[in-house]
Amino acid sequence: MDAWFDPLRVGPVTYAGRPFAQTDGTTCGTTAILLARVLADPEYARELTSGGGPEAFGQRLVTEQLRVRHRTNTVWPRALGTTPWGVRRGLAEETGDRYVVRWTIRTGRRARARTVDRVLAAVDAGRPVPLLVGNLYPAHYLLVVAHRDDRVLIYNPAGGRVAGLRVDELRGGRLAGVTAFRCLFAVLLPAG
Repeated sequence: MDAWFDPLRVGPVTYAGRPFAQTDGTTCGTTAILLARVLADPEYARELTSGGGPEAFGQRLVTEQLRVRHRTNTVWPRALGTTPWGVRRGLAEETGDRYVVRWTIRTGRRARARTVDRVLAAVDAGRPVPLLVGNLYPAHYLLVVAHRDDRVLIYNPAGGRVAGLRVDELRGGRLAGVTAFRCLFAVLLPAG
């Protein structure tokens, strides 16, 4: 893959100075899907960034977000974002990988820790993992892109940034420093 995105680097995710971020309040899930595809498909990453400079990249990113949002939200109102099942379908279509939704909001500490262990194993195998977070209700997607030592690196589409989080904080469902949302509602794990 071209060197414009390094999943092991904390900070803004940009190409030619343009952020790789969601373009409105409803495209966090679709932007996470697109970054998962960038990680899985170097040719797609090149197509997304080739030719025309920063403005053309920005236009292609918006076009891709709208394309994926349209395909993942066939029944659900677009104003409410993308459901976990829409993200699951989008991941399958864009990356070729099947994912399953695992709810974590009403699980005990041990069950959530086991789920986080599965997140770590998936990311270590090169498969990014979406997280569904919120406060009173599920509201936003993040994408775990890397794991090293006792930290995970998490992409936040809202600001187009990668931030580090200690694994024990993720196991405890604490997301401070990555997002203002406090609760981990669900993860989308690669099947198999």
